[in-house]
Amino acid sequence: MSPIAGLVTLGAVYMGAIYGGSFSAILINTPGTPSSIGTCFDGYPMACQGRAEEAIVAATVGSCLGGLFGVVCLIFLSPPLADIALKFGPAEYFWVGVFGITVISSLSSGSVLKGLVGGGCFGALVSTVGIAPIGGDVRFTFGFPAMQGGVELIVALIGLFCIPELLGLVVKGEGMKTRSEYGYQRTKGVLWKTTRHIVLHLQGNLLRSSIIGTIVGILPGAGGNIANLVAYNEAKRASKTPEKFGTGLVDGVVATETSNNAVVGGGMIPLLTLGVPGAPPDAVIYGVLMLFGLQPGPELFSTKADITYTFMLGVGLSAIVMVPMGI
Repeated sequence: MSPIAGLVTLGAVYMGAIYGGSFSAILINTPGTPSSIGTCFDGYPMACQGRAEEAIVAATVGSCLGGLFGVVCLIFLSPPLADIALKFGPAEYFWVGVFGITVISSLSSGSVLKGLVGGGCFGALVSTVGIAPIGGDVRFTFGFPAMQGGVELIVALIGLFCIPELLGLVVKGEGMKTRSEYGYQRTKGVLWKTTRHIVLHLQGNLLRSSIIGTIVGILPGAGGNIANLVAYNEAKRASKTPEKFGTGLVDGVVATETSNNAVVGGGMIPLLTLGVPGAPPDAVIYGVLMLFGLQPGPELFSTKADITYTFMLGVGLSAIVMVPMGI
């Protein structure tokens, strides 16, 4: 492929994959990507109430608007935002980690302590499996060489979300429900009604989640798996009815899906200006830039402006194309 075709293809796949993770999160309570963890909290209850179509429309509209917001920031704000990313050092990343654990604990209903232990501490324990990055010690592999690589994030997510769901079905003595038992039926006008509700009543949620996604994306090494939980938590804190979150509220789906697609544009800001991937998938795009002989930095926006801005606009266009494809 030519540089433009190759980069646009990768950007579109990235944008579409982040959005596509919402389908399994909504329909079977399993996030398709780590960026869709928070979508399970309200998306799956909506599906169980027969409102799966409404949830998918909300995820689609939020993903489109969040993706466009991130790309607009990428086009117009790249240099100043990249300077902010450079100021983050070990101390700042430590407090980002602490903030992440507090977000997990605050999202748990009923007991903050259970959320802190079950979410934060258990997650930290799982991350210690394998070879230590500092020192090279082999930890908690139980003699299995395959465990030396650690536990992959998506594997842990599937296990932690699917296994409790299956155990719940066994304990209750129920089989998998069919569409009719969920009360699912196609309803006329759901696309227009849901879109109108989001645009007219959730502007604050859309803007806040888009900003959170873009900022988290800019931070090197962060990504949609952090952004969607932070956005969900902030939407819950800003809501007049926070107790309804987790029961099938469209606000939760919009917050998570808007933020994780805003990460796509935000993560490319330090990538294109500094050569530092903002999110793990951006490292793949960085490799492709190197293959085409494109060096991130000011030169990319001057001598290679035709390639760079076509790439940016292509990513923005992919966010728009997601709407008819997803629906």
